[in-house]
Amino acid sequence: MLHVPERDTPAVLHEFRRVMKLSGLLLLVTALGAGTAHETVPYAPEESRWFVYRSRASLTTQMGEAGFAVQTADVMQGSRRWLSVLASPL
Repeated sequence: MLHVPERDTPAVLHEFRRVMKLSGLLLLVTALGAGTAHETVPYAPEESRWFVYRSRASLTTQMGEAGFAVQTADVMQGSRRWLSVLASPL
């Protein structure tokens, strides 16, 4: 989800749900925040990557709309603030 445009998020989540077994689990880890940004690649400073930041509320809502039951949605600190969401199919 880290590089998936916001406009494509519902379709991506629905496809994840479509291909999952009912007994499966989905773990998404993505950048926590709002908006988008190009950031320098630490090991290749002449290059940049595009990131999509997401809020906990919007992502968990979209996951519910795509047919997932969110089990946990936790924030982790690392090189940035990460959002880790564990969900199961409804």
